[in-house]
Amino acid sequence: MDLDPTKNDLPSAERDLAKNNHQPPATAEELLARYAAGERAFAGARLSKAYLQGAQLSGADFSEANFSDANLEEADLRDAILQGANLQRTVLRDVNLENVDLTKANGLLPAQLGGANLCGARLPDRFGDFDGLKIVEEESKNARTLFFGILLACVYGWLTIASTTDVLLLTNSSSSQLPVISASIPIVSFYIVGPLMLFVLYMYLHLHLQRLWERLADLPAVFPDGRSLGKRAYPWLLTGLVYSYNPYLKNRRP
Repeated sequence: MDLDPTKNDLPSAERDLAKNNHQPPATAEELLARYAAGERAFAGARLSKAYLQGAQLSGADFSEANFSDANLEEADLRDAILQGANLQRTVLRDVNLENVDLTKANGLLPAQLGGANLCGARLPDRFGDFDGLKIVEEESKNARTLFFGILLACVYGWLTIASTTDVLLLTNSSSSQLPVISASIPIVSFYIVGPLMLFVLYMYLHLHLQRLWERLADLPAVFPDGRSLGKRAYPWLLTGLVYSYNPYLKNRRP
């Protein structure tokens, strides 16, 4: 009978290690350590509220895993398996989900995929073609109309200023014809009211732009068909700025 404790303990330690490796990870630290060691099978992982921002987890099997309330912002999940995974309230902004099948993921909402790379991904049928694109189109048209209206108002103001002499301004002996409504106002009143109206229109434009940026931020950076947000959104000068603020779009700038 071999009484050497070292020989008796070693197989037991190896068996315990093997047993632990077959248990799904319960913490972000454990998951990252096992992934770095080459493991890719994490089915049923219990990672609720885990902090995995920027984690490299491409090709991992997370079927039936619980990611509820977890932070996966900017994580790399290319070719990962998420069948049956719980993604309720999971932060997925700017995540890389290339070639990932999300048709059977639970709790996933379109707004969670803001800034994400969905090239080649499969989405639930209820997502459709992202209704946010239609809202972006409407907001873009409204903002564009207001923007050009402000430009025309500025041009009109410059022409009025150029045609006003010091004598007319000091004596207030002239009037300015307002466009569209064809109303005349004293020239001094125009110099007071004009800048105030431009300021109000300018602030109103920024409210429109704020809503537009919020809508754009809720949309994926790259859609399943491979087209970028800049190509799917309504074509306008200012919507092209999205290329400057997303890591997946910077290299796709036209």
